[in-house]
Amino acid sequence: MAPYDFDGDGFGDLVLTDTKATVDGRSAAGYAAVLPGSEDGPDVAGARVVTQNSLGLGKAGQGGAFGGITESADLDADGYADLVTPAGFTTVFVVWGGAEQFSGAARLSGSAPVVGDFDGNGRADLVTSGPEVNLVADVEAGEARVLRGGRGKLDPAGGARPLRSDDLILPPGIAGDGTGFGLSR
Repeated sequence: MAPYDFDGDGFGDLVLTDTKATVDGRSAAGYAAVLPGSEDGPDVAGARVVTQNSLGLGKAGQGGAFGGITESADLDADGYADLVTPAGFTTVFVVWGGAEQFSGAARLSGSAPVVGDFDGNGRADLVTSGPEVNLVADVEAGEARVLRGGRGKLDPAGGARPLRSDDLILPPGIAGDGTGFGLSR
């Protein structure tokens, strides 16, 4: 499964974002346009625009900048890449990949999402952090959580663990096995 292959066809999909886009009258609410990949490159005719409103998980806020960071990994181990993006300073969305490109979404408290295999089990995990208390995963102010992937949809309450002092989390898009031990750091 290729990263950013949301429909599992073997071709990576292209994600273009505009964090300053107006959505339903809200300026700078942002969106992510997903162009399906093909052997000929991105399919403009099949493009799908994803906004906080289109996910059905609350309304986009002014200045929310949905799509400001995008990450991709198969967090639920179903063979489809999932799209991860924040909106505002305290919300992260996971858009589940599926045969029709997307099959649903989850809204999590947190910010600055990073994906990688942080526990060495061969499955993608999600790290989120945030400046406020995370009511879903019981995160205290300023903490970060590793949400374990690969057990169906992410379960922030059951699969989260606080970061340890020896965890090294890099800025979004830089997670990787920097140690040679098979762990993202």
